Amino acid sequence: MSLDLVCDWSRVISRVEALVIFHIDLRADDDSLQQAKKWLHTNELQRFEQFQIFEPKREFALCRSALRNLLCYLHNIDNCQLSIVTDEHGKPYALVNGNPITTHFSVSHSGNHGLIGVAEGFRVGIDVEIDSENRDYLGIAKKVFGSNEFAEMQSLDQEEHKDYFLRIWTFKESILKAIGTGLKTNPGEFEIPMDLRHGSQKGMIEFPKDSGIQWILEDLSTTQYAAAMAYEVT
Repeated sequence: MSLDLVCDWSRVISRVEALVIFHIDLRADDDSLQQAKKWLHTNELQRFEQFQIFEPKREFALCRSALRNLLCYLHNIDNCQLSIVTDEHGKPYALVNGNPITTHFSVSHSGNHGLIGVAEGFRVGIDVEIDSENRDYLGIAKKVFGSNEFAEMQSLDQEEHKDYFLRIWTFKESILKAIGTGLKTNPGEFEIPMDLRHGSQKGMIEFPKDSGIQWILEDLSTTQYAAAMAYEVT
């Protein structure tokens, strides 16, 4: 069985050496959702039932089950041997038979689209966003962008604000997820390199609070969503 056939609702969309990116189709039918639930452990089923709105329930079940499928396939283990836990910052990681593994992963979802990045031996972060109507992108950018990023966005026509914001934000979110601090780190404290802000598909950044380590940022956007990934240079 290939990675593309691990589960019906996931497919490989990118490979970079020991890093694989999967798209998760979140437009679940009843059969897919019931199959996904069978992969969830007791604590995950409890979390599933706690969601009051159907969409987050569906997103959680399909993404978590796909992640379990992938990790079990990559490590040739049974689902019962796999645990997914979180560290003190809330970043998830995997245990096999109670022992940490060297496989890193990151999960993001928005609307009907989920993305999972799985890397062997180095950190990875991923973010996907769809457009939200009537969202005040400039107002949000004022709080989360650096001064140069915000000035560039202000100089654009209003109809360009959405694309610029989503591009910069997915880059920022992906590296914060890779490092593991998430929004506990102020995203306005660092800026995305100019070449990436202005359209480059791929570039490098050194995160100020993780000095000495270089990160690759890559745009994964399509016509349906904005997305980016960050991964550690080893």
